[in-house]
Amino acid sequence: MKMFRLFVVCTIAFLLLCGCGASRIILHNPETKQMAECVGNPYMNWLPAAAAESCAQGYEKAGYVRMSTY
Repeated sequence: MKMFRLFVVCTIAFLLLCGCGASRIILHNPETKQMAECVGNPYMNWLPAAAAESCAQGYEKAGYVRMSTY
């Protein structure tokens, strides 16, 4: 039973550490030359990619253009 508990704890820890990469979108405003970065924090959002996408859409409405997506 101890071995099974250890296996479960290690599996959960592994999944949390591997799946916690931040979603990042870099944007650039061609007129003002300003850069913006939208990051979806996995510790603060259930869907980090959706949070970054929502942030980027707001910048795009203001004239920013996507440079890269991570």
